Amino acid sequence: MKPIISPSILSADFAHLADEIDMLNQSEADWIHCDIMDGVFVPNISFGFPVLKHVVKLSNKPLDVHLMIVQPEKFIPEIKALGAYIMNVHYETCPHLHRVIQQIRDAGMEPAVTLNPSTPVSLLKDIINDVYMVLLMGVNPGFGGQKFIENTVKKTRELRDLINESGSRALIEIDGGVNINTGARLIEAGADVLVAGNAAAIQRHPSIRLLLPLVAGIILGWYIPISHVEWICAIALLTWVVLVIERLLSKRQNWLFGSALNVFLICCGYILTSWQLAKTEYNFTGKANSYIAVVKEPPQEKPRTYLLPSDVYEQSGESHRFLLYIAKDDALTTINRGDTILVNTVLQAPSNDNTGDFDYVSYLKRKGVTGTAYVRAGHWQVRGHSKDTSWTQQLQDFRTIVINKYKSLGFEGDELAILSALTTGMKEELSDEIREVYSIAGVSHVLALSGLHIGLIYGFMLLFLMPIWKHVAHLKPIFICIIIITLWAFAIFTGLSTSVVRSTIMFSLHAIALMREERPATLHVLTLTAFGMLLYNPLWLFDVGFQLSFIAVAAIIILQPRLSAMLPEPCYGVIKKIKDIMTVSIAAQIGTAPLVILYFHRFSTHFLLSNIVVLPLITAIMYGAVIMLIITPLSGFQQWLADCINSIIRILNELLHILSRLPMASIDNLWTNTLEIALFYCCVYLFIRYLNLRTAPRAISTLCVAWFLVGCHLVNTIIRF
Repeated sequence: MKPIISPSILSADFAHLADEIDMLNQSEADWIHCDIMDGVFVPNISFGFPVLKHVVKLSNKPLDVHLMIVQPEKFIPEIKALGAYIMNVHYETCPHLHRVIQQIRDAGMEPAVTLNPSTPVSLLKDIINDVYMVLLMGVNPGFGGQKFIENTVKKTRELRDLINESGSRALIEIDGGVNINTGARLIEAGADVLVAGNAAAIQRHPSIRLLLPLVAGIILGWYIPISHVEWICAIALLTWVVLVIERLLSKRQNWLFGSALNVFLICCGYILTSWQLAKTEYNFTGKANSYIAVVKEPPQEKPRTYLLPSDVYEQSGESHRFLLYIAKDDALTTINRGDTILVNTVLQAPSNDNTGDFDYVSYLKRKGVTGTAYVRAGHWQVRGHSKDTSWTQQLQDFRTIVINKYKSLGFEGDELAILSALTTGMKEELSDEIREVYSIAGVSHVLALSGLHIGLIYGFMLLFLMPIWKHVAHLKPIFICIIIITLWAFAIFTGLSTSVVRSTIMFSLHAIALMREERPATLHVLTLTAFGMLLYNPLWLFDVGFQLSFIAVAAIIILQPRLSAMLPEPCYGVIKKIKDIMTVSIAAQIGTAPLVILYFHRFSTHFLLSNIVVLPLITAIMYGAVIMLIITPLSGFQQWLADCINSIIRILNELLHILSRLPMASIDNLWTNTLEIALFYCCVYLFIRYLNLRTAPRAISTLCVAWFLVGCHLVNTIIRF
């Protein structure tokens, strides 16, 4: 479950309280935590009801009012009049706690009880079903900035056990000493609400605020190009100057800094996109001419031609990537990658096929391809061969060596194609039939290297290395470096696809976090990874693999804990693993299904069953393949292992064939558009916010977006048919 964040205004700059509250209103914080101290129960005085009245006027967030005062029941009418959502009283100040809880509830507020660090959880046994929330103090109340009391984590687990045993639905809130490190441990222990002590610095996922304007700039650069990019550069430079001046003049992040930063990132996205698109610009003459071309990839056989991805050079020495389609003849067998050829042809701008909805022109632009050309037989000549090969070509040669090794071990047909796709990322050998079977079964993602495959390698290495560094601590940094190097070596070996790069970055950061025994904030890491990748290549934003990879992981991070909490906790480990696979699969499907329908017009109905079947077999194949390559000197054992892997792949394919032939295995010919996709994700986001805090405005906003989504789909369906 996604934790509720309740920033405390106790640490706010009261000279600029309106600005602080406005920042919180625009943030992703769920509540505002108000600590009221009387100087009697705690050795400090904070602020009174007049200040709280102004907070209520300025805030659009629910108020979580925490009374650190004696006889709090006397102030129930005042707190109610202010419109507080939660009234939180201390167990230690209420000798008649049950009566106070009822009075708070009768006043129309949610009652909550706070325990000091020395107060045991067991004292709440008789009233746990009557309260909306229990607050555990992580420090002794009265002052901010204290060191976190470690026993709070154990206490949180005890409280979670009490809530589960009693059947209560009470939330657990933690106040004091909460930071990224302690917050992750508290959430794992069962906390639902975290009180952040520095209201001016609260940003639950600050990287999202960097990512969104960058994405907006990339989209603008793609759909609304302008000829004078220098104006955008000037705006970016100006906003950068504003950022520097503002930070020099003020230590506070006000609206000017935020606005300038957003403009700067939008300009950066626009400029980077324009530079990428400029690489594919070309002045097509429409006339035949002679060109020097260097073949960059091995020729690919087509029904009537050979496809040669090549760099075509002009007299000025400038080159552009073109797809050369050369008519078949006997001499074509002599062309290899790296050959320099002279061609006489007409270079053409790519065009879309009107018979389908696939945007071929945009696809080639995103791949950095300028255009295409058809070369007739006899209108080309090999002029030489370049022995210089790029690192990508050398890696391709290495992948070919590995595949040839598979062939020598007896892999062929679909078994060879599946093993090659899983371990090298090369999917050229996959037949149309096997692609269709995996698509109908809802497991096409296993054929594309992604987080699943990187995670298996990461887990495999941790399994062997972690027990060693637990006994020999000084080896831990060395082993973590080995893990990171291995992950990136595999990513480079398989071609650095977007999903592999994303997974490798995230697992590398996770490995680095192990150095300090920390758990990184996964959604924060995900958005930072996306931000870095888009800075490197903004056109990745429009790559289907990029979109599916990130949305799947985001959905798993956000939805899977909530789905898991909805199901009973199994008693047996195997059943728990099945439950985890089910909840992860459902969460990923919720996230990716709209995009799959948009791009592929299909929804696989048996995806849950398919994933339960596939994941154990894929794990066995991946680990088996790694061991098989490692034990190459042991030819006899290697051949036996290869036969086992071959059999597992056959079983996998046969099971998926059976699943794909089941009734209603997939629903095809589904249609949607970008607006409906955006509305769907907006609806999911609003629904999650409603689950975090069930209020009428959130319910109404969710229903309004849902009805608008249904209306748009009905209108588009009528127009289409």
